[in-house]
Amino acid sequence: MYNLDSNKIDGVLKSLGNAGKNAVAALNAMTNGEFKGSALETDPLGNLGYIVRTLQNAKDQAAINAQFAGKTPEEITAIQEQARADEQAAIQAKFNEQLAEMTKEPEPEPEPDEEGAGSEDDPNQPQN
Repeated sequence: MYNLDSNKIDGVLKSLGNAGKNAVAALNAMTNGEFKGSALETDPLGNLGYIVRTLQNAKDQAAINAQFAGKTPEEITAIQEQARADEQAAIQAKFNEQLAEMTKEPEPEPEPDEEGAGSEDDPNQPQN
């Protein structure tokens, strides 16, 4: 069984709570205080999963935004259109591959030898 040391557990929970508070402070700094007074701020330990997901989403959005930094609207549109075209081409290629697999003619079964007709090895032949 587990050897529970309540002091260690309390220490870990306190560290997680402090990490949650720091994460909410970072979220508030990024969003001009959008999370002030929210459940995230009042109970960061209980909402740690939501805080982590929110930070991951913010990181992903920042990466997307960085891709378009310094670009004109026309350049952004061209990049997005190319990405859509690439995605569509990949989908079409996968579809064509699956379609070819589905429509592939089955392998012809080997024809029985004249000498081997009715042999015991052939499960399709009637048994006497």
